Amino acid sequence: MKTHYEVLGISPSATYNEIKTAYYKLTLKYHPDKNKGESAKEIFQEISNAYDVLSKYETRKNYDRSMSIKNESFNLKQNVKSSTNIKASYVTRPVSNKIFDFDEWVKNHYHHGFAKEKAKKQWQDLLEQHVYNLPEIIFLCALTFIITTVYGGYLYYGLAVQRKRKN
Repeated sequence: MKTHYEVLGISPSATYNEIKTAYYKLTLKYHPDKNKGESAKEIFQEISNAYDVLSKYETRKNYDRSMSIKNESFNLKQNVKSSTNIKASYVTRPVSNKIFDFDEWVKNHYHHGFAKEKAKKQWQDLLEQHVYNLPEIIFLCALTFIITTVYGGYLYYGLAVQRKRKN
């Protein structure tokens, strides 16, 4: 059975744009309206399923994880079969030459959490700034009210005096 990557003809490290491009090219070729064969209909369904899984971050991550587990399981079974004449109580996985980059792993797995924490901290800092400005705001509102009331009284008194003079 083909993997979703093989169905779309892309590598597992393909970007979203590469996935989308491969999907559109294949759908044009195998779309039931353009290709009337029964096998084309099945291929089109496989292409659509592959795109559905690989086009979304979470579903692709889960798919890759499940494929990794299947591959590791297969490799372990192969190692056990190839070493039947060796008596050992454990099976080791083949060591790759790839150096593990912990910083990259942390960035990939916790990026969203770090971004949320940073946004939350910025929001709290902003709220704290406004809380400290609250007494100043209350003072300015009270002062504005007093000045407006005094000025309004002055205008009212001035108009009342003018009316008395006219009468």
